[in-house]
Amino acid sequence: MRPRDGAEESPAATPHHDLAVRLGIDSLLMSRKRTVARQVAALPFRMKKGRVRLLLVTTRDSARWIIPKGWPMPGIDDATAAAVEAEEEAGVAGTIGNRKIGSFRYEKVLASGATVKCRVHVYPLEVTGRSPSWKEAGERRRRWCSPRKAVSLLDNPDLASLVRSFARAQRRIRTAAQPETTPESRSSAIRSSP
Repeated sequence: MRPRDGAEESPAATPHHDLAVRLGIDSLLMSRKRTVARQVAALPFRMKKGRVRLLLVTTRDSARWIIPKGWPMPGIDDATAAAVEAEEEAGVAGTIGNRKIGSFRYEKVLASGATVKCRVHVYPLEVTGRSPSWKEAGERRRRWCSPRKAVSLLDNPDLASLVRSFARAQRRIRTAAQPETTPESRSSAIRSSP
């Protein structure tokens, strides 16, 4: 049934309404003109022997490699919501950055078969703890890998580019934080060793 002239279509007439109501997310109650929903994600990482390692998880339906992500949560800031997603989907906890490091787009296929275009805001999560069992352990696999391997496993080119940029930035930060070695400091270290 078409709306009367000048009347707007009600949110119930959009394919996103059921999901929005179920999740309590106003951002999905969108008109046909606004077609991009917002999600949040964590990029879990750790340093191992001075190198960046990233944690990927599989999707529940197609077992593709992704990062933990989900819908914003009412009453919780986006960075914290991203950390909650990492705990639920990957069983990891740590220090979440309060600034997003970038975003990527993808199309989410809903249970109804409808698709929603999503922009996912990504927050870095320095992992300090892992759980052997977690909420979605029976539905997902997790894998630590190098940034190069992560890029090769990800199908989304925007996410792969974000991962590549993040890894480069982490290497620069870690390199800048290391003390500079000069010929004098090396010879001094040799003389002082037993």
